[in-house]
Amino acid sequence: MNISSIWRKVRSQQAFCLAALLSVCLVFIGCSPTQSTGGNPVDPKLKEQVLQIIRENPQAILESVQAYQQQQQESLKAAQTVIFRADEK
Repeated sequence: MNISSIWRKVRSQQAFCLAALLSVCLVFIGCSPTQSTGGNPVDPKLKEQVLQIIRENPQAILESVQAYQQQQQESLKAAQTVIFRADEK
């Protein structure tokens, strides 16, 4: 595996993480209760603030996704260990 393929993989993971966080934030914004005045479900200023925070702090998303991936890998490894030990008996 060469450096360019590793870099492409990292960049695609970053793009995926950013898209996932943006999607989650937009879902939360869309699920917020509607305002009683005007029926506009999302305050445009709030929406822009959330999007700006996401743009300025993509590393927070990446760190969260990486921690989640690490947890999933550890869970998978533990499950494989249990299965392997069961097969030995």
